[in-house]
Amino acid sequence: MKKLILILIILSSAFAFGQSWNSTVTTTIEEGSIDKLDSFANRDGIHIVIKIPNDDIVYYRLDSEGNEEESATITTSGDFPAIAGTEDKVYIFYRDGSNVKGKYSTNAGSNWTALTNISTTSNNCNGIDAVYDKDLVGIHLVWGLKDSSPYYETYYRMLNVQTLNYQDSKTVTDYTSEVGGNPSVAFSEDMVHVSYNKGYWNPPQGGFAFSTRDRDDGTWEAPQDATGSSDLSMYERVVVGGSTLFLIYAEWNDGVPISVDMEYKTRSLSGTSWGSGTIIEAEVTEDNFVFNTSGTYNGNIHLIYEQDDGLLYENYDNSWSGQTTIDSDVEAATPRGISSVSNDVYLIWKTDASDYLRYKQYDADPLAPQGLAVNPYQQGSNFYAKLTWRLNNEPDVFIKATNAYSIERRIKLLDGPWSSWSVVATRGGSVTEFIDSEVQGAGAERYYAEYRMRAVDYNNHYSTYSSTVMIGFSKYAPNSLVGGGLNSANKTNTSSFSDLSYNYNLSQNYPNPFNPSTQIKYSLATDAVVTVKVYDMIGTEVAKLVNETQTAGNHTYSFNAKDLSSGVYIYRITATNNGRIIFTDSKQMILLR
Repeated sequence: MKKLILILIILSSAFAFGQSWNSTVTTTIEEGSIDKLDSFANRDGIHIVIKIPNDDIVYYRLDSEGNEEESATITTSGDFPAIAGTEDKVYIFYRDGSNVKGKYSTNAGSNWTALTNISTTSNNCNGIDAVYDKDLVGIHLVWGLKDSSPYYETYYRMLNVQTLNYQDSKTVTDYTSEVGGNPSVAFSEDMVHVSYNKGYWNPPQGGFAFSTRDRDDGTWEAPQDATGSSDLSMYERVVVGGSTLFLIYAEWNDGVPISVDMEYKTRSLSGTSWGSGTIIEAEVTEDNFVFNTSGTYNGNIHLIYEQDDGLLYENYDNSWSGQTTIDSDVEAATPRGISSVSNDVYLIWKTDASDYLRYKQYDADPLAPQGLAVNPYQQGSNFYAKLTWRLNNEPDVFIKATNAYSIERRIKLLDGPWSSWSVVATRGGSVTEFIDSEVQGAGAERYYAEYRMRAVDYNNHYSTYSSTVMIGFSKYAPNSLVGGGLNSANKTNTSSFSDLSYNYNLSQNYPNPFNPSTQIKYSLATDAVVTVKVYDMIGTEVAKLVNETQTAGNHTYSFNAKDLSSGVYIYRITATNNGRIIFTDSKQMILLR
């Protein structure tokens, strides 16, 4: 028998809150000497690429507990490896002769496929950096070559990860007499940010000027000289934190003994000039001025570097936290890698005292599951509630075979109170659906079931709750259901029951507040001509999202407000049939830049 089902979506925001550092793990990765190391993390684990002195570039993957899961030799001739990736793919880039080469894996490092080579000169390289941009569905790749001897030039490509083709070729330092290498790259909404050092040493030594250049919505802007009246950088990295762009650099300190000051500058993402430099830590050991940075979902910046005290860590959350000692072994931090997923941070490093790499995780609460939805699911003549969601990207959630997602439900009759929330199921970290066979309308004329979820990581840290979703069941003929099926008296009366139908409904957009994209969901009881428009607070129409005939059912529109400024907006739906308005509703949404 088929029952009337009403789908209602109720959305709420969820955020994560940090926890603490887990214990240091000595891994089984044994490498006696390492020239360079880079790392990247996604749901499959912590991916590590290493350049060893004989020109081999090797790959390893750890799970979130530091266990070695995979290894491979990427090439026997190469240098300057960089690693980046998506939620389920990994890309490694490196310099080899007169080419920048790359390989990618779609199965967590088990197999690797070569990318098309980028032909370059055979001049010296002094750095490669790469980062994945989910909005453009591509990897921004930069590298420095000594093509204006004794100076370097910085080059850019974007790898389209869908077509696996390189595009948007650019010499970043082609502006008048600009030069520079040892680049780093970051991205924000519609923008790419590249930093480079104007020095001619490999790597930079002493103090040199440094600059950044932005690509805004496909157009490269003029470079921004980041050098102040006395700022001279030996090494710098550009990184995005929330709505702010950070340039962290090691300023040459020509004292006795020679050292560097860890400093930083900031500007707005779309700004045109950098503020003054501010010291993070003064007189860091000069011999090991190279540092690494990573940004997390909550907008924090994470920094690791070496001093005489060993491997040190600091993070920026409105201000710098001060030093935390990760490893007190002298010479503990060369080389090292830092990566992050959501708000978790992962460190990889090697000490001179051991050939085995060490690993440590900053274990934050996971993010709430995203994309929770409920829809009717038919088995035979019955409908049930089917939940679907997107996988969390944290490796310490994905690793769990059970209890990675906790699903809760509450129920109420049409005019009755809600029951208490209770856990009705748990699912593993690689599972994206749950069918609630208990919810089928038995014994009730009409009732509602509401659901919410939490993610649970390996160390049993819970996320906040996801958005909530609600589904309603009802029946038309009294006494027709017994345990979700027909009773014997009504087996011949199936024609009296209606097929699936919907109510009119406009849901609150999610996320809200948003920047710059959000989803607007609504339901139609019948086919209708639908318009969905966005207005500012004085009633001016700023966007028309939908203007077409649509069928009865649930609909979702993804709204990108990249051309709008921060503020409160109204979105309004109007549904008409034969020129008559049959449904209209409006809600507020907040755009926060």
